[in-house]
Amino acid sequence: GDPHEWQDPIGNPYFIKPGDTLGKISYKVYGTKQRWRDILENNPRQIRNPNLIFAGFQLFYPTQSNNLIP
Repeated sequence: GDPHEWQDPIGNPYFIKPGDTLGKISYKVYGTKQRWRDILENNPRQIRNPNLIFAGFQLFYPTQSNNLIP
């Protein structure tokens, strides 16, 4: 197992919109596509495959105060 698997997501909620990718969500919330992995690692139960995310699902993205990766 993944060491993050048991943790609840932290940060702010984000509802996935049609056409969203983790890169697009990262750009919307952080201003850069490079932090998509922070979102992935913060949502182990919601995201099994980073290429398969679905509109209407809720993710949580770490805010500056609770970053997983500095």
